[in-house]
Amino acid sequence: MSDLMKQDFKLSTFLNLKRNEEGNLTMPFSENIQNHVQTAHAGAQFCLAELATGTFVEKAFWEFKGKIFIVLRRTETKYSAAGTDDLTAYTEIRKEEFAGYEEALRNGKPALVPVHVSVRDKKGDTTFTGKFLWYIKVISLSK
Repeated sequence: MSDLMKQDFKLSTFLNLKRNEEGNLTMPFSENIQNHVQTAHAGAQFCLAELATGTFVEKAFWEFKGKIFIVLRRTETKYSAAGTDDLTAYTEIRKEEFAGYEEALRNGKPALVPVHVSVRDKKGDTTFTGKFLWYIKVISLSK
């Protein structure tokens, strides 16, 4: 379990978030995540996406573990279909947007890292897409 997942342990536990065989974060469909029309609540989907992108950033910058501060700065999201079964988050940092982040952090400068996410149901239908902009600041270059 990542440090971010441990920090959000109560929320992760409540939503019953798990990693699947491919390493993607999943959220089973249950009463805990349903809204008033018995589909996946927008907030639950957002939480899944936020936690998935945050842990993705942790992994992408593993060499800085314990030396950086990571916090969500901004999001762009779109809900496109009702979630009626288990949901899985698929994350990526696009190569064209990745350039220069590690160098900036090595030089003690902060970085804004965009992580794209797609939440899909068991059939592969997309229920949510988003771009989560993570602020990363070096807190210590020693250790």
